Amino acid sequence: MKRKTFAVPIFILAVVLTLIVSADKVDAQTPTPTPAPATSPGPLPTVVATRPKVTGVVGHLELDEIVAVEVENFSEWAATHDATKLVPFLNGRAVRGNYPEEIHPDRNRLHFHLAIKPETKDLWTDLLGAPHGLSHPVTFTVGLESESPFDSVFNQSSPLPLTVISPVYGVIGLLVV
Repeated sequence: MKRKTFAVPIFILAVVLTLIVSADKVDAQTPTPTPAPATSPGPLPTVVATRPKVTGVVGHLELDEIVAVEVENFSEWAATHDATKLVPFLNGRAVRGNYPEEIHPDRNRLHFHLAIKPETKDLWTDLLGAPHGLSHPVTFTVGLESESPFDSVFNQSSPLPLTVISPVYGVIGLLVV
Protein backbone atom coordinates (compact mmCIF):
# COMPACT_ATOMS: atom_id res chain seq x y z
CA MET A 1 0.00 0.00 0.00
CA LYS A 2 2.89 2.32 0.68
CA ARG A 3 4.03 1.95 -2.91
CA LYS A 4 0.73 3.33 -4.19
CA THR A 5 0.88 6.37 -1.93
CA PHE A 6 4.30 7.32 -3.27
CA ALA A 7 3.36 6.57 -6.90
CA VAL A 8 0.59 9.16 -7.09
CA PRO A 9 2.73 12.11 -5.80
CA ILE A 10 5.63 11.02 -8.01
CA PHE A 11 3.30 10.87 -11.00
CA ILE A 12 1.92 14.33 -10.17
CA LEU A 13 5.47 15.66 -9.72
CA ALA A 14 6.49 14.21 -13.11
CA VAL A 15 3.51 15.85 -14.84
CA VAL A 16 4.25 19.21 -13.21
CA LEU A 17 7.93 19.01 -14.17
CA THR A 18 6.97 18.12 -17.75
CA LEU A 19 4.66 21.15 -17.92
CA ILE A 20 7.36 23.43 -16.51
CA VAL A 21 9.99 22.14 -18.94
CA SER A 22 7.64 22.49 -21.93
CA ALA A 23 6.69 26.04 -20.83
CA ASP A 24 10.40 26.94 -20.73
CA LYS A 25 10.82 25.56 -24.26
CA VAL A 26 7.91 27.71 -25.52
CA ASP A 27 9.44 30.79 -23.86
CA ALA A 28 12.79 29.96 -25.43
CA GLN A 29 11.18 29.74 -28.87
CA THR A 30 9.41 33.10 -28.68
CA PRO A 31 11.94 35.84 -29.12
CA THR A 32 12.10 38.45 -26.47
CA PRO A 33 11.86 41.96 -27.82
CA THR A 34 15.18 43.72 -27.76
CA PRO A 35 15.48 47.42 -28.32
CA ALA A 36 16.83 48.27 -31.76
CA PRO A 37 20.24 49.84 -31.65
CA ALA A 38 20.23 53.54 -32.34
CA THR A 39 21.51 54.20 -35.84
CA SER A 40 23.02 57.38 -37.00
CA PRO A 41 21.56 58.78 -40.19
CA GLY A 42 23.76 57.60 -43.02
CA PRO A 43 23.83 58.61 -46.63
CA LEU A 44 20.50 58.28 -48.37
CA PRO A 45 20.28 55.63 -51.05
CA THR A 46 20.93 57.11 -54.45
CA VAL A 47 18.22 56.77 -57.02
CA VAL A 48 19.64 55.75 -60.36
CA ALA A 49 17.83 57.68 -63.06
CA THR A 50 17.22 55.51 -66.08
CA ARG A 51 17.75 57.36 -69.34
CA PRO A 52 14.94 57.27 -71.85
CA LYS A 53 15.59 55.21 -74.96
CA VAL A 54 13.74 55.20 -78.29
CA THR A 55 12.73 51.59 -78.86
CA GLY A 56 10.15 51.76 -81.63
CA VAL A 57 8.68 53.84 -84.44
CA VAL A 58 5.23 53.17 -85.85
CA GLY A 59 4.65 54.70 -89.27
CA HIS A 60 6.93 55.77 -92.11
CA LEU A 61 9.64 58.39 -91.79
CA GLU A 62 8.41 60.65 -94.55
CA LEU A 63 7.50 64.31 -94.89
CA ASP A 64 3.91 65.14 -93.99
CA GLU A 65 3.47 61.83 -92.15
CA ILE A 66 2.65 61.20 -88.49
CA VAL A 67 4.93 58.78 -86.66
CA ALA A 68 4.41 57.30 -83.23
CA VAL A 69 7.62 56.99 -81.23
CA GLU A 70 7.92 54.51 -78.37
CA VAL A 71 10.30 55.64 -75.63
CA GLU A 72 11.38 53.34 -72.83
CA ASN A 73 11.34 55.04 -69.37
CA PHE A 74 9.47 58.01 -70.86
CA SER A 75 6.91 58.33 -68.05
CA GLU A 76 9.67 58.67 -65.44
CA TRP A 77 11.49 61.26 -67.56
CA ALA A 78 8.27 63.22 -68.32
CA ALA A 79 7.52 63.49 -64.59
CA THR A 80 10.46 65.89 -64.18
CA HIS A 81 10.90 67.38 -67.69
CA ASP A 82 8.84 69.29 -70.25
CA ALA A 83 7.88 66.71 -72.88
CA THR A 84 6.24 69.37 -75.06
CA LYS A 85 9.75 70.57 -76.03
CA LEU A 86 10.91 67.25 -77.50
CA VAL A 87 11.83 67.10 -81.19
CA PRO A 88 12.93 64.32 -83.55
CA PHE A 89 16.63 63.92 -84.35
CA LEU A 90 17.51 62.61 -87.83
CA ASN A 91 21.16 61.69 -88.43
CA GLY A 92 22.01 63.44 -85.17
CA ARG A 93 20.42 66.74 -86.18
CA ALA A 94 17.46 68.23 -84.31
CA VAL A 95 14.34 68.90 -86.36
CA ARG A 96 13.81 72.21 -84.54
CA GLY A 97 10.28 73.39 -83.90
CA ASN A 98 8.82 69.97 -84.76
CA TYR A 99 7.23 69.40 -81.34
CA PRO A 100 4.99 66.42 -80.53
CA GLU A 101 1.37 66.48 -81.70
CA GLU A 102 0.40 64.07 -78.91
CA ILE A 103 2.14 63.00 -75.70
CA HIS A 104 1.20 59.81 -73.84
CA PRO A 105 3.60 59.30 -70.91
CA ASP A 106 1.40 56.55 -69.47
CA ARG A 107 1.93 54.52 -72.66
CA ASN A 108 5.56 55.69 -73.22
CA ARG A 109 4.58 57.11 -76.60
CA LEU A 110 4.84 60.39 -78.55
CA HIS A 111 3.37 61.34 -81.93
CA PHE A 112 5.18 63.67 -84.33
CA HIS A 113 3.92 65.17 -87.58
CA LEU A 114 7.03 65.44 -89.75
CA ALA A 115 6.80 68.74 -91.61
CA ILE A 116 9.06 71.37 -93.15
CA LYS A 117 9.16 74.57 -91.12
CA PRO A 118 11.21 77.67 -91.94
CA GLU A 119 13.81 76.77 -89.30
CA THR A 120 14.18 73.21 -90.67
CA LYS A 121 14.24 73.90 -94.41
CA ASP A 122 18.03 73.43 -94.66
CA LEU A 123 17.89 70.18 -92.69
CA TRP A 124 15.21 68.70 -94.96
CA THR A 125 17.08 69.89 -98.06
CA ASP A 126 20.18 68.04 -96.85
CA LEU A 127 18.20 64.90 -96.01
CA LEU A 128 16.02 64.77 -99.13
CA GLY A 129 18.09 66.58 -101.76
CA ALA A 130 19.94 64.69 -104.52
CA PRO A 131 18.16 61.38 -103.93
CA HIS A 132 19.79 58.13 -104.98
CA GLY A 133 16.60 56.12 -104.60
CA LEU A 134 13.13 56.19 -103.11
CA SER A 135 14.54 56.08 -99.57
CA HIS A 136 17.80 56.07 -97.65
CA PRO A 137 18.78 55.01 -94.11
CA VAL A 138 18.92 57.53 -91.25
CA THR A 139 19.50 57.33 -87.52
CA PHE A 140 16.47 58.37 -85.49
CA THR A 141 15.84 59.45 -81.92
CA VAL A 142 14.14 62.25 -79.98
CA GLY A 143 15.32 64.73 -77.40
CA LEU A 144 15.21 68.32 -76.26
CA GLU A 145 16.35 70.80 -78.93
CA SER A 146 19.17 72.22 -76.84
CA GLU A 147 20.38 68.98 -75.21
CA SER A 148 21.75 65.60 -76.19
CA PRO A 149 19.09 63.30 -77.65
CA PHE A 150 17.85 60.12 -76.00
CA ASP A 151 19.56 56.81 -76.67
CA SER A 152 18.00 54.87 -79.53
CA VAL A 153 17.94 51.42 -81.07
CA PHE A 154 17.87 53.17 -84.47
CA ASN A 155 21.57 54.04 -84.58
CA GLN A 156 24.27 53.57 -87.23
CA SER A 157 24.06 49.79 -87.00
CA SER A 158 20.25 49.69 -87.25
CA PRO A 159 18.96 52.80 -89.11
CA LEU A 160 15.43 53.46 -90.33
CA PRO A 161 14.50 54.16 -93.96
CA LEU A 162 13.58 57.80 -94.66
CA THR A 163 11.28 57.99 -97.67
CA VAL A 164 12.70 60.57 -100.08
CA ILE A 165 10.19 60.12 -102.89
CA SER A 166 6.80 58.72 -102.04
CA PRO A 167 5.93 55.97 -104.54
CA VAL A 168 2.45 57.45 -105.07
CA TYR A 169 3.74 60.99 -105.66
CA GLY A 170 6.61 59.63 -107.77
CA VAL A 171 4.18 57.93 -110.14
CA ILE A 172 2.00 61.06 -110.31
CA GLY A 173 5.08 63.18 -111.00
CA LEU A 174 6.17 60.85 -113.81
CA LEU A 175 2.73 61.00 -115.38
CA VAL A 176 2.69 64.81 -115.20
CA VAL A 177 6.16 65.07 -116.75
